[in-house]
Amino acid sequence: MSVKLNCAILSCLFVSFIALTSSARPKRNKKLVFVSTVYRHGDRAPMVIYPNSPNRAKVWPQGTGQLTQRGMRQEAALGKFLKKRYIENFRFLNRSYIRKEVSIRSTNVDRTLMSAESQLSSLYPPHGRQVWNKNLAWQPVPIHTVPKAEDTLLLAYNLPCKRYMDLKKQYRMSAEYKNFSNKYEDFLKNVSKLAGYKKPLNLSNSWKLYDSLFCEQQHDLTLPKWATNETIETLYHISNFGMMALFHGKPAQQIAAGVLVHRIINDMKLVRAGKKDRPIKMMMYSSHDTTVMALLCALSIANGLQPPYSAAVLIELYVDNKKDYFVQILYRNSTNSPYVLTIPGCSTYCPLDKFIKLTSAVAAPPGNFSELCNKKATVTKEHFPFATAIVIAIGGFLLGMIISYATCTTRKNVNTSNKGPNLLSDYEYNSLKPL
Repeated sequence: MSVKLNCAILSCLFVSFIALTSSARPKRNKKLVFVSTVYRHGDRAPMVIYPNSPNRAKVWPQGTGQLTQRGMRQEAALGKFLKKRYIENFRFLNRSYIRKEVSIRSTNVDRTLMSAESQLSSLYPPHGRQVWNKNLAWQPVPIHTVPKAEDTLLLAYNLPCKRYMDLKKQYRMSAEYKNFSNKYEDFLKNVSKLAGYKKPLNLSNSWKLYDSLFCEQQHDLTLPKWATNETIETLYHISNFGMMALFHGKPAQQIAAGVLVHRIINDMKLVRAGKKDRPIKMMMYSSHDTTVMALLCALSIANGLQPPYSAAVLIELYVDNKKDYFVQILYRNSTNSPYVLTIPGCSTYCPLDKFIKLTSAVAAPPGNFSELCNKKATVTKEHFPFATAIVIAIGGFLLGMIISYATCTTRKNVNTSNKGPNLLSDYEYNSLKPL
């Protein structure tokens, strides 16, 4: 076969391949039509100051847990990022604030309300007719909230819910949790004593010490000699595990973030249906690291690290020229460019119907929250080995009785009580509060 013929065949094959792939994957221009963004507040004072801290409460002028000026700047930076992406680059939002385009919901906590205000000041500085004070470049924007005791949308994990408590306790019975706890038990005993705690900290409350040290470190305050970088890093590692433990398994994730997932999905459905009562282009939720983590876990895209200050999850809805809808998820965690996240079983641009199907196990209408909390916690996969061992033990006992009966022998005083190890920690369970 001649060289020319070979080249001709290869050229034909190449052209055919291009044609096939082009027909299989046609170019479909996508247009952004809706965004939900869930973000954490900015830098704050520590929630709790450890007993032996050289820095007392007076170091934090507004008090513990309150937003700092650094936190205000962080949220303003988030606002600038959102402005650049959705106003300047995508030309999705109007340059000026329009109440029918954007709606903001916050938890009823000072630091999240103030974070929303700081972020909006950069997203919507007044222009033209909206300039109402020449000496004040600020556009008032309404921020909505509800009492904390009623907030199933953003604080569900903090509400009274027996089933959620049972699920968390159940996970604490697992080998994974116990092994991690045993690994750091001596470390926590030692560091707790140095910090001045009367009782040793554990996996569920050691975040208090890490949080206080981290805040002091971030503000260049004096640290005790024992608080080395290695010690703080270890506490960070433990705190990450403790936070992930709050949202272990789909049942716990459904309680903690199910109402939020349902709200996000329902908004996208309304946009697709073309409902005239839903002209809003962006829903914004000012919340906590636990809110962000609960959402990431529910979507199976958590990286196992506590969301930093001003971390934001952006859930974008697109429509193509065939009227098909797609979901893209971005995560901005203190980086200049956000990461594109893909939920398991889908692509970067996940078809909306597939996204709804993949999240159906965790989405929960707000009216179902009480029902979710009243369900009984069932045994999960992590606990099957223990349950299986019990079944085998009972089966073995019954088999022994049958054999004994068949061979006409007498077995007396059979001890069937099998005292297992104490699977629950001696420490009183402490739920991790929103940070």
